[in-house]
Amino acid sequence: MAVQTSDDHKTKESNLTGKLRDCAIVLVDCQLDFYTKDKNVSTNFPEMPNNMAKLLKYAREEGAAEGLKVVHVREVDVDGESKWIEWYRVLHPEFELSKPSTEKWAEKIDSEELFIKRACDGFLGTGLDKYLRESKIKKLYFCGLLTHACVLNTFLSAFNHGYHVYLVTDCCGGRKREYHDQIIAMFDGYILKALTHEQFIDSKKQ
Repeated sequence: MAVQTSDDHKTKESNLTGKLRDCAIVLVDCQLDFYTKDKNVSTNFPEMPNNMAKLLKYAREEGAAEGLKVVHVREVDVDGESKWIEWYRVLHPEFELSKPSTEKWAEKIDSEELFIKRACDGFLGTGLDKYLRESKIKKLYFCGLLTHACVLNTFLSAFNHGYHVYLVTDCCGGRKREYHDQIIAMFDGYILKALTHEQFIDSKKQ
């Protein structure tokens, strides 16, 4: 049986009382098929892995001590279960199912939750909302791929579920820079607040 140390107790206590206890970083679809294997994305957003690494380093070290959580949402589609595929294949006959492989710079650690989705919306049929409510999370900081697809669908759903929505813009990417920029222009100040990873870290250190 594991022995609980005084440090373990302090960490659990800080997670309940820390200033970031109502906040979570949500990583959406940080998978090989959507970044490394998609040259449109990796070429247009070469800074994303480094920015994400910095954000996660802060979250797992300083942020975790204040109650900040990291949540992963990944796409694993299955014919017959992923209901969007039928129509999408009409529009895109060349479409092939993606493989559920994660980018090394976005891999989860044992203390972080993972939710598998079958659609663009990270809340649809995943248990994400239940987990966030049980954890008393109110503020969600979204990162991931693609800004104009699954990130968009998931932050719209978060807004409709009543969460305070933030978009960490330099930890997201799309197939075209203009798509990414248009999403930010449309929604910043409307249903979400946009910020960079450095702005997020600086604001939480104050």
